[in-house]
Parts: sequence; C-alpha cells; structure tokens
Amino acid sequence: PNVEYAGGCGGDRGDPAAACTHARSMVQLFPNWVVRHVRRPNLKTASWLKRPVEVFIVSPKMTKLDIKEYLRKLYNLPVTAVHTANYLGKLKLSQTWGRRYKEPNYKKAYVYLADESGTQRPRYSRIEEQLTPEAIEAWPAKPSRVLPQLRKSDHPVGAKPAGPLDGSQ
Repeated sequence: PNVEYAGGCGGDRGDPAAACTHARSMVQLFPNWVVRHVRRPNLKTASWLKRPVEVFIVSPKMTKLDIKEYLRKLYNLPVTAVHTANYLGKLKLSQTWGRRYKEPNYKKAYVYLADESGTQRPRYSRIEEQLTPEAIEAWPAKPSRVLPQLRKSDHPVGAKPAGPLDGSQ
C-alpha cells in the first residue's frame, strides 16, 4: 500500500530502497479480529441498570479500548463503557478419536451503550440525589446539629452519674 510517512525517512526523497524501517512495524487499525455477538446473554442487570448492555466474545488479545473503537468505527454503536472477563478454554475429549484437546481461550466483553435519552446516567445516581442540598437539609439528625445540645447537657466536671454499675448499691 502507498503510505506516506512524515519526517526524516529515506523514502521521502523518492528512493524506494531507502524506505523507512519502521514502516513494517506500524500497527494495523483493525487486524484480523473476530468479534461474535452473544444473542441471548444471561444478564440479570437489565432490569435495574436501565441501560442497554450487549455481550461480545472477542480475542483475549483485544483491550477495552480496542473493543470500544472497533464497535464505534465499524458499526457506529454508541459505546459508553466496556467491561471484560477472560475465560480459559475447556479441556474436552474427542468422541471419535479418544484424544483430549483444548478449546481456545476467549474474552467476553460487556459493552454498555448510551441509554434512551442519549446519555449515560451516573452509576450511583441514588447517592447523588441524596447529596443535593435539599436532601441534606431533610435528614433528621446530623451530628453537627445535635452535638452542641449534648455538650450543654453534660454533667459537671468531677460529678459521677448515679447508676447500677457505679458500685454504690
């Protein structure tokens, strides 16, 4: 392929024999990766997450950023986050030959897409709602509000409270 490189290579002067040595070490944008979509994943988070989650089986060499860019560039998916889990291939016994073989290792990618409103809600939205000024004022007993009242009603210094454990009985 005709690729132009910027700066300091012999190939810039038109001499193909003096081409850059780093041209062979350039990384392809999307190498020969196979990404399989899992049609019916057993996800228990769909009801409370309220955000679309898709599951893909990918190569163990793919990183989260690779998966995200792959799905964004090729399929125009609105990917907001990617979680991955690595799995070892199973050891199996061939029924015809009686030999043991190993299935290849794989990685599952849980891809979180943008929700219906086009944005990704925060993960801890209920906690953030409780931290609003209105919710903080509505809390019944805060130590900073109750502590001054307790200090005023403390016993004088040196006075012992009477009780069943003080040994006076």
